[in-house]
Amino acid sequence: MAKKKKNEISFEYGLGTLLIIKWTDICSYDGWLEKEESEKARLIDAVSVGWFLNTDETAIRITGTIADNTNNVLVIPKAVVKEIQVVEIGD
Repeated sequence: MAKKKKNEISFEYGLGTLLIIKWTDICSYDGWLEKEESEKARLIDAVSVGWFLNTDETAIRITGTIADNTNNVLVIPKAVVKEIQVVEIGD
């Protein structure tokens, strides 16, 4: 088993673990922009909350609802994930 590097993000969770994922998203500007405005275009820092579904070599998947089916599935590329926090839920 490979040793985990310091500050390396874990993508392995149990099905239904509640996660807060901080990640970098693209940003699209609609319409015409002045050249100076275009040069200042930037990425967006995003935060998503959801129930862990699964992960593969390129992405992590969370959902808004887990039942017999799922709802609002979000697929986030691992390469853009900055941080993952597990939300502990009391009984």
